[in-house]
Amino acid sequence: MRSIKRLSAERAIVVACGDARVYYEVVRELKRHSIRFAVAREPRAKLVADALITDSPPKGSGLEVVDVRRVRPGVPLLLDVCRALLGESILNEVVLGVDPGEEMGVVLVADGVLVLGFSTRDPSRLAEVARGVVEYGRYREFVAKVGSSPGCASVVAALTKAGCPRVRLVDESRVSGLARLYSRVLGLRDENVAAAYAICLA
Repeated sequence: MRSIKRLSAERAIVVACGDARVYYEVVRELKRHSIRFAVAREPRAKLVADALITDSPPKGSGLEVVDVRRVRPGVPLLLDVCRALLGESILNEVVLGVDPGEEMGVVLVADGVLVLGFSTRDPSRLAEVARGVVEYGRYREFVAKVGSSPGCASVVAALTKAGCPRVRLVDESRVSGLARLYSRVLGLRDENVAAAYAICLA
């Protein structure tokens, strides 16, 4: 499984922001998701990086740039960092996988890269992720996949209200074995996240 955390360990991300408030928001978000990065002390310094996160993009640098003037911290920033690490101008497919239940598993995958995975009892967190994807908008396709179990109707309604263009139900009986496999093989300790990942890939 490729993850944004693993990609950040394989490629060089440099943060160079002139605005201190923006800098601290970006750094806090990257650290919160265990994304590795270096800091450029001078925003205009000569940089050796695969991706540059900045509030003042240099012209003709040849770097993949995440312009934090256009993407806010949270899901939009994470998706744009993923896009930059993949070296793409736009993401092809963003999939939001949801394992409904009292404690929902939520997974966000962009072009095969795990961007986000968590469990929550708060439906507003799911809606916040969906709105963040819609706000980001730099993708060709966005689909939400929801496990077809009791309680899925309220999840589908919340995703639709958050602006998801497509919501698809996935038969959970088809993916339950995969969820156990992902949990073991990939080291996903949270069963809800493993189930959401299996739903996402179905």
